Amino acid sequence: MTLTKREISRGYDAIVSRMGLSPKFYRAAVTMAGAVSGRVLDLGCGVGGLLEQIRSRFPGVSLFGGDISFVLSRETKKKNPAARVFQGDAEALPLHDAVFDCAFMTEVLEHLLDYEKGLSEVYRVLRPGGRVVVTVPNRGWVRYDRFMTERVAFQPVDDHWFTQAELERLVVSAGFQIITIRGWGSLSGRRGILRLVEKLQTALDGSLSLRRKRLMILAEKRRG
Repeated sequence: MTLTKREISRGYDAIVSRMGLSPKFYRAAVTMAGAVSGRVLDLGCGVGGLLEQIRSRFPGVSLFGGDISFVLSRETKKKNPAARVFQGDAEALPLHDAVFDCAFMTEVLEHLLDYEKGLSEVYRVLRPGGRVVVTVPNRGWVRYDRFMTERVAFQPVDDHWFTQAELERLVVSAGFQIITIRGWGSLSGRRGILRLVEKLQTALDGSLSLRRKRLMILAEKRRG
């Protein structure tokens, strides 16, 4: 049975302590965006970790954050007092057209009920030439099959793991032009010296990057 948006919101309210990713991940997302200026939107802002990283690297930007969860929105505001934070549905943003220069959807798209609608809303609120960084779980991850036998779902809307082709199709269909796509995170879960060997292999073979746990894509709203 499909949950209502109110049920999804309350579901996230109840798991605030389990939300958020590492600063290293957020730094990678900000780095992928390149030079950030003007108005920046973090859609699905969670507990505000990404906005903290943006503020640290680009102190002059105007920060906005939105999340379907009231509690998560409140936590984001606590960490980022200068940001304008709202509670809202990513598939029906309470925002005007063409008002943002950059947007982020980090680990959000996979939890929407309508991926196309979420991306079209981001497209709508970006200015021509505006950029978006989208990150999702990677169906092509080396350890995907094993991981799926061990994991326990805990979010109201469970992860959808995207293939590279599926993500690219959705982004292009929304009207964006893809700039680059790459993987991030663990390749095989190895540690110690084996992890170092893995990093070297990935550096030598660029295709291995797209077998990591997450996909990161940078795209631009077409001009004119």
